[in-house]
Amino acid sequence: MSLGILFMAVGWVAGGMGIVRHTLHSFILSDWAWLFQAGIFYFFYAFQAHWMLRRIGNFGFLTAILFPLPLLFFVGVFTLSFIRIFLRGKVHWKGREVKTFTVNG
Repeated sequence: MSLGILFMAVGWVAGGMGIVRHTLHSFILSDWAWLFQAGIFYFFYAFQAHWMLRRIGNFGFLTAILFPLPLLFFVGVFTLSFIRIFLRGKVHWKGREVKTFTVNG
């Protein structure tokens, strides 16, 4: 994977998480102008997710509207993997402990 595609993918995930955070924050503060703006961006992300999902399978628009759920799951799994690999320096695979490199050496 090229570095440019990696940055675009990271940007897309960060943008999706950001719009969800922005929408929730606006709703909690009852800031209706910001909530309207966030809702528009949320719709665009959902529309784009729907467009991509239709290319890979038979998914409905409800799946696209609920895009934050699998996105949060992905971020959680990624974070857990990052912690296990870079901070603990070991992972468990097929019942064995595999040592990974650590940042300190």
